[in-house]
Amino acid sequence: MSIKSIRIVNILSFEDSIISDFADFNCIIGKNNVGKSNFLKTLQFFYTQLNSEKVVHPSFNSNYSSTGTITITYDTTKLESVIRSNKSKSNYQKHIYSSLFKGDLLLFSKNITRGEYKLTLTISRDGSINWSEKDIRVRKILYRIYPLFHIDTRRIDLYDWDQLWMTVSQLKFLNTKKLNTEQIVDFFDEKVSSNSSSYKEYVEIIGELTKTSPYNYQDLILNYIKVGLRGHTFNINGNSLNSQSDGTNSHKFIELFISLIITLTRREFITPIVFIDEPELGLHPKLNEQLFNNIYKIYKSLKKGEEQKKLKKYATPNPKIIVTTHSPNILKTIVKLFKDEGEHSVQHFTFKNKKTKITKLNTTFKDKRFLNIFGDTEARLYFSEFILFVEGETELELFGNLNLISHFPCLSRVDVSKVNEVMLKALSPRTSNASIPFMTLYDADKMLSYNGDDNTLSLLEKEVNLHKIYKRYKLKTYFSKDYQTKVDLKRLLSIHGSQLNLSKNGITYDKFNYRKFIDNCNKTLIKTDRIYLPHSTIEELLISEHSLELMYEWLYSNAKKLNGDVLKIDGKGDINKKLNGFRERFCVSKIFFIFRNIFTDKEYNGQISDENKKFVNYVFRRNMVALARKYSVFSDFEKATILRLALNGKTHTLFSTSSKHYGLVVSEDIRKAVDELKSDCLSRLPIQVGKTGGWVTSFLDYSIEKLAKSVDEENSFEHLFSCKFPTLSVILKEISNSID
Repeated sequence: MSIKSIRIVNILSFEDSIISDFADFNCIIGKNNVGKSNFLKTLQFFYTQLNSEKVVHPSFNSNYSSTGTITITYDTTKLESVIRSNKSKSNYQKHIYSSLFKGDLLLFSKNITRGEYKLTLTISRDGSINWSEKDIRVRKILYRIYPLFHIDTRRIDLYDWDQLWMTVSQLKFLNTKKLNTEQIVDFFDEKVSSNSSSYKEYVEIIGELTKTSPYNYQDLILNYIKVGLRGHTFNINGNSLNSQSDGTNSHKFIELFISLIITLTRREFITPIVFIDEPELGLHPKLNEQLFNNIYKIYKSLKKGEEQKKLKKYATPNPKIIVTTHSPNILKTIVKLFKDEGEHSVQHFTFKNKKTKITKLNTTFKDKRFLNIFGDTEARLYFSEFILFVEGETELELFGNLNLISHFPCLSRVDVSKVNEVMLKALSPRTSNASIPFMTLYDADKMLSYNGDDNTLSLLEKEVNLHKIYKRYKLKTYFSKDYQTKVDLKRLLSIHGSQLNLSKNGITYDKFNYRKFIDNCNKTLIKTDRIYLPHSTIEELLISEHSLELMYEWLYSNAKKLNGDVLKIDGKGDINKKLNGFRERFCVSKIFFIFRNIFTDKEYNGQISDENKKFVNYVFRRNMVALARKYSVFSDFEKATILRLALNGKTHTLFSTSSKHYGLVVSEDIRKAVDELKSDCLSRLPIQVGKTGGWVTSFLDYSIEKLAKSVDEENSFEHLFSCKFPTLSVILKEISNSID
C-alpha cells in the first residue's frame, strides 16, 4: 500500500474526517458540492507543501479554531523490506536508510512505527505551516516515494500527451552519477559518425554557442528513456491524436496513464497515489466499461496471487487509484471487476450542516447471484437522494406517475426500485452503510397470514419479520432509548397464533381492530427498519372508502368514452334489427335483462348504425348506475373491498379472488358482486384491469385533475388529496420529510 489513511481536521468542508483502509481502486461518490473537490484540493495542498512550493492555504471549516491539520499515514512495509533485504544498497537507498529510519531500523523516528509513517501538516490562521517531521530530507523522500498524480478530465490536453513523459520519469530510480557526458558523446559519435566525428563536433559547436542549465534528475532520466524508444510522439492505433475524437483521446489517455503507472511500479518501491476526477466526462457508457476492463486486465496480469510464483507476477503493492465519479456505469464496473479483498472500496460523501461526512460503503458482496445481476440500474441507487424499494410493477406505475410528481415534487428526487430479497439485502442503505434515506414498501401479506382452516392469524418470518426484529431489541433495558420499541414489538408479537373470528362478510375480522394493528406496526417498522405496509396491498392506497366517489366518477367517465362498435355484443342475426327492438321497448326496470342480451362473450364485427351505437353506450351506462344502486346495500368499506378484489387487490384478511380460501370465507353476496363488476363493467371498459394494465395511471390522472379543479382558498391540493388518499399521503409526507 502507499497510503493507509488520510485525516483532515478543520479545513474547507471537513470538520474532522478520515478515509482509512484504502484499496487498490477507490471510488468517491456523492452529490455535487458535498466535498469531493475539497478532498482533492486538500490533498494537493499537502503535496505542494511537501515539495516546498508557495501557494495560498485553504480556508478553515470553523472560525473558532486557529489551526487546521492534514495527516497522511503512509504504509512503509514494502520500503522497510527493501531497505532491510538489499545488502548492496544504492546511494539513494542509503539516503533513505539514514534519513527516514535514522540509521537504525529498530530505532524509528517519533513519526514512524513499524510498517507505517504518519506525517501531519498543521496550518495556522496567519498562513504559516508546521510539519510533524522537521527534517526536510525525510519529507522529500516521502514526496519521491509516494508521489501524487492527478488527472482532471476537464483540463487534459487531449492532443498533447507530453505529461505522460513526465509521469514516466518519476517512476524509476536510476543511478545517473556514473554516467559521463563525454563517454556518451563518444559512444554516439562512434555509432553515427565513426569516420568523420561529425556528431561530436556538432554537439561541441552547440555547446560553445549556447548557455544551458544542467539537467535536473527527472529531465536526465527522461532523455535516457526516450533514447531507448523508437519515438516519443503518441498515437492511437497508428493514427495521430488530432485525427481522433475528444472522447477517444480522453479514454486512451487515462487508460495509458494508469496502465503505465501500474506496470512501471511493479518492480519499484515507488507507490503513487493517482487521483482521477470524473473520468466519465465525454465518454459513452460502454467506453467507461471498456476503460476499466482494460485497466483491470493489466492490473490482474501483474498481480501476484496466493499460488506459487509466476513470471511477471509481483507482490509489490499497487498504486492507489482514487476515482471521483457521478457515473453508476463506472461504479458498477469497478465493483464487479475488482471484487476480491483489498481490490476496491467505495467512499460516500454527504454534506450536512456545512460539514462533509465520509462513509465507507459495504460493496463487497459474497452472494454471487447479486454480482451477476448488479447493473447500472442498481448502481444508480448509490447516487440517490432517497430510495423507495417496492415489490412490483403497480408500485412503479404509481410512484412514477408524472401528474403525481408534478404535485409532489419530492418524488422527482426519489429513485423507485423494484427489488427481490437478494437485491434488497445487498443494496439497502442499512446493509451498504450509505447515508441515503430510504423506505421499503411491502404488501401486508409479507408479514401476516390468516389460516381459514383453523382461524389463526400468524406473523410470518418472511420479508417483514417481526420475530427477527424483536431479537435485536430483546436485551434493551429500561433505561435504553430503545426500550419502548422493545415493548411495542412485544405487544405486536402477542397477536401471533391468535384465533380470530371473521366478520359475517368474511373480508375483515369480528372483534380485532385490524387497521389499528397495521398502523401500530407501521409506527414501529418505520423506526426500526424503514418499512411501511398498506392495510392490505398496494391497491388499497388508491381504493378505499375515502376514494369511492372518485372511483365511481372515473368508471363512469370511461364508460362515456365507449363507442358501440368496440363493445362485445351478441353477433347472431340482424344486430341492428335486434338493437332497434330493444331500443323501442326499452324499460329501465329491465336494464339487467337488456344488458345481458346485448353484451355477450361473442364479438360482432359488422356495421352498427350510429343511432344504435349511442343506444349501446346508453345501455352500458344505465347498467352501471343500476349496479351501483344494487350495491347500495353494502357499506362503504364493503364497496371499496369489492372494487379492490375486482382489480386484483385483497381483503383485510389478505384473500384475493385466487386465494385458496376465498370461496370458503368471503360471503356469497360479496363474491357475486365482484364477479358482476368484473364481467358487466370492468372487462368492457377501454382500460386493462390487470396488475400492469394501466388502470392505476388512468384513475390517478383522473383523480388528480378532478381534485386540482376543486382547489380554493380554504382547500389546498395537498389537503384534498390527503382526504381521498390518506395512506398514500402519509407515505408521501414521510418521503418528503426524509429528503428535506
